Amino acid sequence: MKIKKHKKSEKGFVIVLAILILLVMSLMGTTLVVIASNDHKGNTLRDYNQQTFYAAETGIQEAKEYLNQQVQKGVKFKPCSGCVYETKLSPTCTTSSKNFIAS
Repeated sequence: MKIKKHKKSEKGFVIVLAILILLVMSLMGTTLVVIASNDHKGNTLRDYNQQTFYAAETGIQEAKEYLNQQVQKGVKFKPCSGCVYETKLSPTCTTSSKNFIAS
């Protein structure tokens, strides 16, 4: 059996190759972690915005239901002093909505 002799120029080539592969794999891993982190942050923000939208939508539905119940009971509402009604469907009010008082 013949044993192959290494040339002096090939000495240490394996360790250089291993370090190079390790460096490339480390860069790939770091890139993957950064991308995943940014994606997670984006998803968290979208979830927050969606929850805010649904909370507002639920508040609107609850207010409509409350007002319909009050109308069915025969309660009449006085408009606030700062309200200007441009049309019957879209009032604009310069004061807070707490000024609508049931009579």
